[in-house]
Order: sequence, then C-alpha cells, then structure tokens
Amino acid sequence: MSRSRLVAVIWLAAAALAGVIIVLFRGDAAGQAALTTGLAVAGAVVAVWLLVRPSSAAIAASILLGVAWLVAYTALAVVQSGSLGALVTDAFLAAAGAAAAGLSWTGRPRHRR
Repeated sequence: MSRSRLVAVIWLAAAALAGVIIVLFRGDAAGQAALTTGLAVAGAVVAVWLLVRPSSAAIAASILLGVAWLVAYTALAVVQSGSLGALVTDAFLAAAGAAAAGLSWTGRPRHRR
C-alpha cells in the first residue's frame, strides 16, 4: 500500500468516526458540531483526493488539514476534559489527524539540487 493510500485510509477512518461522534454526542453543542462537521467533510475530501489523484497539492492539503485537525481536537479534548469518554475520543481523533499529517509530511516529494 502506498503512503498516500495509507494516509487516505486514516483520513477516511477519522472522518467516519468524527461523523459518528457528531451524530451521537455533539447535537447539543452547535458550535462544536459545526466545527467537527467541517473537519470531517474536509478529511473525507482530502482522502478521496489522495486516492483518486495523489499530488503534491493533495499532500500539502493533508498536512494543513492535519495541523488544523490536531489543534481543533486538542482544544475540544481540553474543553471536554470532565468527561472521560469525550476526552479519550477527542484525543484519539487529534492523534489520527497528527498521524495523517506526519505521514504526509515524511512522504512528500523533496526537491534535490
């Protein structure tokens, strides 16, 4: 499996889990639901982009999304630290975004002189 496919699978899994969490638990927090919905959709879009037409732009988008994903889910983990389930779920999703960004970063093409 190529690195871009592995990153795409991570994004698809993270987006799917985020979607399930949105439906099950974020209904009463509209701001959190909007933020996490946007991130889940962006994750799915980047995953499809990496699967259909992997490119340096798709890799850059994966890195940027991974950083945004990590920051957002880390902040949510802090905000929801009173609930162990929410804390663990948000921490796991933050780690998934970091893993996707890290794999994208280390697998990006390098220009040699």
